[in-house]
Amino acid sequence: MKILVCIPAYRQSVSTTCLQSLVQLFTSFGKSYDHISLDLKIAQATVVHRARNAFASVTLEDPSYSHMLLVDPDIGFRPSLLERMLAFDEPVVGATYPTGALNRDAFAERAREVSTGAEAEICALDYAGGGDAVMLSDNPAEQGAKDLILRNGFMRVARVGNDLLLVRRDALERIHDAYPELYLPNGAEPYRQFGITGPVLQAFDPMTEAPTGLFGDEDAFAQRWAATGGDLWACFVEPVQRRVEDTIAGHFLTKLQFGHV
Repeated sequence: MKILVCIPAYRQSVSTTCLQSLVQLFTSFGKSYDHISLDLKIAQATVVHRARNAFASVTLEDPSYSHMLLVDPDIGFRPSLLERMLAFDEPVVGATYPTGALNRDAFAERAREVSTGAEAEICALDYAGGGDAVMLSDNPAEQGAKDLILRNGFMRVARVGNDLLLVRRDALERIHDAYPELYLPNGAEPYRQFGITGPVLQAFDPMTEAPTGLFGDEDAFAQRWAATGGDLWACFVEPVQRRVEDTIAGHFLTKLQFGHV
């Protein structure tokens, strides 16, 4: 198994939060897994979806890669997250990570419900894979009640963000087959800056028309995957950090335990 770890670095900048995670990830996997190798590729990304397309193209064209792991340069996570993702063994798996800065009004509201400031911060944050992206099923034991769809620390979601996403090779192959118009056999000028002169799979291009509506950069890949019949899952038990004005620590499991999504 060989994984391409991909960082789309805006203005060639990677946060210390992300860098520390990468060091821990490569050190941990190097010591613990003889059968798993990790490669790192960092690309200057003024247009982020093009960098993600470049990473997908490198993965698809090199049969030695089994997966690509997308990590935004302001994201921090533990090696155990990738371990969980690989063990879950679904073609596309994401994580519930904070999507932006702390909403102070939401923090004040949540602080009235919980006992610590850390818990209030976690519950006040918005998360990729949270909110209306959470998929529910009917509870057979209680009429009208709904349950989360859970399996081994992951939950089914309707959308999953690209900022922390593991994509298995066969998912890229399926999208390639389902969307031949996204495949440029001879590459294109914008991708030469990434060192790509061969084929390009534009799987992360913004999506303006889809069966379920209008989607932007962050939804496009997930919606294309879902349209092929693929499921979307997000790990919600692992803490994830994000560097915004300051480093915020998210943990969606804690938010769920206090009754919020």
